[in-house]
Amino acid sequence: MNEAINRTEFLIRKLYANINKQLAVAIETRKDSLDHELNTYTDSLIQCRVSYGIYDLIGPGRKNNGSFVPKGSGLAYAEGLEVIQNIEEMKDRLAIDRARYHTLANEFKTATFEGFPMLHVVQWATPNGPKAGPFRTIGVITAFALALVFGLILAVLIEIMKANKDRIKP
Repeated sequence: MNEAINRTEFLIRKLYANINKQLAVAIETRKDSLDHELNTYTDSLIQCRVSYGIYDLIGPGRKNNGSFVPKGSGLAYAEGLEVIQNIEEMKDRLAIDRARYHTLANEFKTATFEGFPMLHVVQWATPNGPKAGPFRTIGVITAFALALVFGLILAVLIEIMKANKDRIKP
């Protein structure tokens, strides 16, 4: 019995570890693609800042950004502000997504840890070992009592039906 429980736990642990490893690899693959996209957006942002001469942080999604004061004017400057804002916003969102994927991958890697039990055994089977309590004895006595009561009720009902059957016949 104990060997069956140990084998079952081993198989369950192996199954969950395999699933969690595969999920971690898939999530890390997505995180790597986000890293590549972030590098692309960073390069684009650098080129736009240099070509438009705008070096302030102007991302609309960033908090406490009320200190930005435009230092230029004209069509090219306005176009540069819009392009840089869009690129910064996308880059910020990608960075947040990458951090979430990184955290999620670490959680799946943690789930492969073998130090915690997959099955909780209340009482291991032992030959002629001490019982955990009188539950087996109480169960047998309860089953016997219920069977006795059920049998008595069934016998009484059968006798009542026979008496009524005899009374109805002329």
